[in-house]
Order: sequence, then structure tokens, then C-alpha cells
Amino acid sequence: MSESQSHSVLPKSAMMKIIPVCFEPWGSSPWYPSAPPTDRSIQAIESALKIKLPPLLIEIAASFTSYGGWFGSIGEDFDSKNHIMSINKAFREEGLTPNFVLFNHGHDGECDGWELDATQDAGELPIVWLTLGTWDTKIMARRVVAQTFAEYMDDFVRTHAPKEVKAFLAGRTSTANKE
Repeated sequence: MSESQSHSVLPKSAMMKIIPVCFEPWGSSPWYPSAPPTDRSIQAIESALKIKLPPLLIEIAASFTSYGGWFGSIGEDFDSKNHIMSINKAFREEGLTPNFVLFNHGHDGECDGWELDATQDAGELPIVWLTLGTWDTKIMARRVVAQTFAEYMDDFVRTHAPKEVKAFLAGRTSTANKE
């Protein structure tokens, strides 16, 4: 659990129910096409980017066609500008070192991804947040935001959920912390 987390991670079943509403409005946008993952696409991505994708990311991508609104595609649409390999290629051509693998778009200069040479405390590479320079990909800021993809998604859901869901989650967290 990251330093900033003071609650337990939501159960995956609860998270999976909340995720679709959290992907909006970008999830239904045609700007971010994404194909469902396949064994072939996962093998190609893991080989090219030298990373083991978290099973939860693969499950989310397989479950929700709207995942491309937030994350690079991990399907067989390898030529898409929204594909995880295209995103990483573009950033690397601008100077981002290959020890970072980005999994979101970074359109605002802020990206989330993995640092390949980081220590795996929880069996996965921790998620890092990067702020990149406006005119180049010089890393202006970097910090670990989650030790696992489940922690990352827990924070994502809590941050992007509608206010009614946030109120429910806040009450659930308070109750869980008292037990």
C-alpha cells in the first residue's frame, strides 16, 4: 500500500462495478479507440516493452471496451496511436528513457507507468507518476503512486467516481477502519 493510502483496497468485484462510470466521459469518446486484449497482443507487448502486464489491467481491458479513454490499448490494434506500444514509441522518440513504460496517454504532460528497474515489493512493478517537460520528455517530477495496479485502480475509482459513489466509499472506508 502506498504511503498516501490510509484505507484497504476495494475488493475487485466492487471495483469492477464502479469502473465503467469512472471511465466517462473519455471512455465513450471515439478519440481513444482500443481493442480487447488477446494472448497474441499481450505476448507482443510484453516482449516489445520488456514488462509483465498486471493481470488486473488485462482483465479491465477485456471487460470494458471504454478502457482506451484512460489507458493505451493492449489489443491487436498495433497501428493505433492509442496503442501502448505506439504511446511508448512516441515518448521514447522524444527522449524518454526505455526504463519507463507508460500505460496512459499523457496528453497533459502527466503520465503513469512503470519504472522497469524499480524494486517489486508486491510482486508487481510499482506505478510511477511522471511530469514531463512541455517541449521535450525530460522528467520534471517522478513519484511512486501505488505499489500494485490494484492500488492504482482503487485510487482511480475513488478519484473519478460520481459523488454519490464517493460518499458511499467514504462511509465504507470509515467503517472498515473501525473494525
